[in-house]
Amino acid sequence: MPAAGTGSAARSAIEEAAENSGLNASELAAIFRRGAYTAGCWVQSAEGEWLIEHVASLPLYRRRGLVQALIDRALAAGKAAGFERASISFLIGNEAAQRCYAKAGFAFADEKRHSDFEAMTNAAGFRRFVRNI
Repeated sequence: MPAAGTGSAARSAIEEAAENSGLNASELAAIFRRGAYTAGCWVQSAEGEWLIEHVASLPLYRRRGLVQALIDRALAAGKAAGFERASISFLIGNEAAQRCYAKAGFAFADEKRHSDFEAMTNAAGFRRFVRNI
């Protein structure tokens, strides 16, 4: 998906889901307060980048090239949409993801760490990799 506007799109999706679930304004506000710890370490993709997120396979199906195939498909979609650069982010410490994305041609771009995030998730923050399409 295009990286531009993903934050506002996510917020809108959460608001829509809350409304469809019958949550009131106070309950919605509590959801956003609980997620506030991510703000300090969220890595933002650059304008004009094709954003790839949440690529994974079940353990039973690993080491079969499925994740690489998913990434290839996502990159092809980005290229078809006119993008020249893609980014992908993952939790710092997820070495399997880092190896997989490096194998797909992605390289380190930046990372953000935050102690509140680490206290809640046991991950120091997020790391972002990029590559040309």
